[in-house]
Amino acid sequence: MGILLNVNCSKCGYQEDVYIGAGISFNKLEDVLSQFDDVSQKEIKKLVSDNPGKEWNVTKNLTSCNTCKKITSVAVFSITDGNKNVVSVISRCKCSTIPKIEDNEEVISGKKALFCPKCKNALKIQKMGNWD
Repeated sequence: MGILLNVNCSKCGYQEDVYIGAGISFNKLEDVLSQFDDVSQKEIKKLVSDNPGKEWNVTKNLTSCNTCKKITSVAVFSITDGNKNVVSVISRCKCSTIPKIEDNEEVISGKKALFCPKCKNALKIQKMGNWD
């Protein structure tokens, strides 16, 4: 089950609802591929094909984009290959770049601050509920 976060700035009013974690349909490859661009989809299909029977997972992770500065979430596909290495494919931000993955727990707990992309003020992060 995933968590719905509200990210907001008390200074300028910037606000985003961000979905992190995994939903019930995240166990079906065909359902999660839509979270990724065409190049990443091909890479994921190849990883699954090259590693038959290996478990994989997809989660939505909190991100801050270095290009557009938006706070959002992106899907991350991970699989352990035949050499026992974890290989990950990160989906892109809406601006087409790969954003910086934040530590969900550190941000939610307040150990790590995120800053407003508009005014640079520290953002308030609130858990709003769960999603599936």
